Amino acid sequence: MPLTLLPSQLKAALSLSLSLFVSLSIDAATDSPGAENTPGFTITLNLQQQRLAGIRSQILTQTSPLPGVEAYAEVVDPQPLLENLAQIRQLAIEQQAKESIARLAKRRYQRLQSLGKNTQRTKIEQAKQAWLSSKSEAEILTLQLHQEKTAILTHWGNAIVRWMENQPDHLVALQQGQIKLIKLIPSRPCNDCPNKAVIEYHQQTIPLDYLGPAPSVDPSLNLGGFFFLAANPKLPVGLHLAGWFAHTQTAVVIPASAIVWQAGAPWVFIQTDENQFQRRRLLSYHQGMEKWWVTRGLKAGEKVVVDGAQILLSSAFQGQIPEEDEDDD
Repeated sequence: MPLTLLPSQLKAALSLSLSLFVSLSIDAATDSPGAENTPGFTITLNLQQQRLAGIRSQILTQTSPLPGVEAYAEVVDPQPLLENLAQIRQLAIEQQAKESIARLAKRRYQRLQSLGKNTQRTKIEQAKQAWLSSKSEAEILTLQLHQEKTAILTHWGNAIVRWMENQPDHLVALQQGQIKLIKLIPSRPCNDCPNKAVIEYHQQTIPLDYLGPAPSVDPSLNLGGFFFLAANPKLPVGLHLAGWFAHTQTAVVIPASAIVWQAGAPWVFIQTDENQFQRRRLLSYHQGMEKWWVTRGLKAGEKVVVDGAQILLSSAFQGQIPEEDEDDD
């Protein structure tokens, strides 16, 4: 009858076989100078052994601002804002035209009035009515323009209005979808949230440009939000994303699968050459669900084990355990 191994038994057998492979290739080493670092290991595995263990490494290329307060992000539809702006521009044009007409009508009325008896009374009265009518229309447009500006300030805030006035090129880019308007709401009260923030989209971090605080409070969270811009045309309107307010410090980003725990501390294995792997402790980091942000212990360009790190750790410690007959000597 053939012997069938359960997945857990197969993994244990593989780990045991690897410990025999590396038992003569484990060297005690210091991960990096300094008393705060704990000695690690350098393990040697040939390519066949790496394939058996499912070892896969990845060069660290992604860096990102160190996360701070987590936030809920939404890609805001700019169409209502653009329509409000178009309405304001149209009203401003009409208001300026009416004011010009009113000024001309007033001058004509005043000129006819100065002619006195040489001008028919009816012409003077007609000129006066034309001036008053133009003036009234201009005042109505001025009121409508003020109402529209008040509405846009109430809904979008001073920051958006200032940005529209000072960055007309960016406003065109927003209209064409080249940049996206993002609203970020912190997951907890954050009166001193930093102006730097990022969102995550398809496992990529996208930096945001700060605009300013949103004028209204989110009704579901009862928290105020902030407006940002994202230079990413692929973000669909209405999409909800995870984000965070970021510190100025930059960190190396690694997948959570690279982390192994030993003695209450997180470690990773760095592939130093084709056949060698060095265990290294992470000294300063921010822990996420799928990613870690490391500020001390790693640097961009290094090659970290992202699959099979736990097998390497288990094999290393099994390789240190003496055989029973060695204890009898």
